[in-house]
Amino acid sequence: MIQQASLSQLNDIVPPADASWWPPTWWSLGAALLFIAIVASISYWLVQRRLRARARREAYKQLQTLTPATTEQITRLLKRVALVYYPQQTVSNLHGQEWIAFLLSGMSEKSQQHFNAELQQYDINSELYGQASNAFCELYKAVGCQWLQLDLSKMPGEHNV
Repeated sequence: MIQQASLSQLNDIVPPADASWWPPTWWSLGAALLFIAIVASISYWLVQRRLRARARREAYKQLQTLTPATTEQITRLLKRVALVYYPQQTVSNLHGQEWIAFLLSGMSEKSQQHFNAELQQYDINSELYGQASNAFCELYKAVGCQWLQLDLSKMPGEHNV
């Protein structure tokens, strides 16, 4: 009888209340803010990269529609795009053979060899700044198209010159 009397005096076990998610700890607030900052940074970087790539894509479309293209039109278009990706002092000092070498520097070895072999037939300075032949204009346009298809954001700036 003693056991039943003591058992009748026991109360049910009351479980504790569930843990609340609010207020969060300082660590979780810090982690949330860090996550938001990382997402915002990546988003900003992607938007800026897309805007830069848009300049390259638009220039490629314009270059394709230039018929007949003059070397002055092609150079002006390519230099505008180059100024988006490279410092002004790097791009503005390039002319003649140095400008062509700059355009070819980011291309593959095979493309560089192909275009260099084709360009050997011409006097670059007289073709670029004088009366250019139609064949040179087409070759220069092809070099420009090939350069615009590269991912210019991955090319080092002043090391190519």
